[in-house]
Amino acid sequence: MWPDEISAWMSEAKGDIELWLHGRLAHFPTLRDHRNSPPAFDDARSIACEGAARAMLLAKEFLVPYRGYFGAYPEYLRWLRVAGYRQALRLVLNPERIDLALSQLPPAQRRLLQWRYLDHLSDEEVARVLNLHDPGRALFDAAEARRRSTAAFRALEERLRTIFHLGTAPLAGRRDAEGVFPLFAGGER
Repeated sequence: MWPDEISAWMSEAKGDIELWLHGRLAHFPTLRDHRNSPPAFDDARSIACEGAARAMLLAKEFLVPYRGYFGAYPEYLRWLRVAGYRQALRLVLNPERIDLALSQLPPAQRRLLQWRYLDHLSDEEVARVLNLHDPGRALFDAAEARRRSTAAFRALEERLRTIFHLGTAPLAGRRDAEGVFPLFAGGER
């Protein structure tokens, strides 16, 4: 039966997970269809499709040897949403205008955001990479790493607001905390 189950589940979930990921990303104005050429271009859609494909590949290539990794299809689908979104976050820095905004940041902030989005480094891991020692303790200063990560994210959002002509006011129908761009995994607005 296993791994045949996962193959059947993948076929069943593909459209659903792509649609769910697109819905999660499309409300960010910086990832929506924003150009006239080509008319159907949509960064959120292409990122959602690639994120779903990467998560399904992860399930197929790495999890098949672990018999019973998923108890049932609903659990697999929930895992796929989480893993698919995490994979999609690896791709959100790629669109041309996002890359333009990222390139306008100081190199230290740019690297920090790349570590958060591409590598999914936690606060503790970023603190280790930056060698941020917590004074008086043998630990790294995860709080300082979070502060720097959040400052870099805010700087990126500010540049995106300028590039996309979004202004500084909260967007219509949205809480200000939702922002204009998805936050890296583990971040807080």
